[in-house]
This record gives sequence, structure tokens and C-alpha cells, in this order.
Amino acid sequence: MLGYPAVALASSLLKESLGSTMPEAQPLLGNSAPAVNLAAALLAGLAVLVLAEVFAHGVRLREDVEGTI
Repeated sequence: MLGYPAVALASSLLKESLGSTMPEAQPLLGNSAPAVNLAAALLAGLAVLVLAEVFAHGVRLREDVEGTI
């Protein structure tokens, strides 16, 4: 009974604090591209590579199991 209101309050406070740290939106002029956070892009790419390897390992395990039964 107290869990939902507590989560809703925490979520609201976190969204408000995150929103207050964001810079004001600026319209793009001409052909200027939005700035890309290099660290975030590299981290996302690494995460994709790790997930690809995990799924490839799962496929190899499935093939091994199908071959033994």
C-alpha cells in the first residue's frame, strides 16, 4: 500500500532533478548537427558488442544441446 506512492514520489523527484540539469533546447540553424557525447556512444557500442557475444554463445550452446539429444 505504501510502495506505489513511494515509487511515484521518488520517480517524480528524480525526473524533476534530472530535468533541472538539462540545458535549454536550442533550435538547429543551417546544417549544424547536434553534439554527440563520445563517452556515451562508446559505452553504448561496447554494450551492443557484449550483448552480441552473449547471444552468439547462447546459439552455440543451443546447437550443442540439439546435437547431443
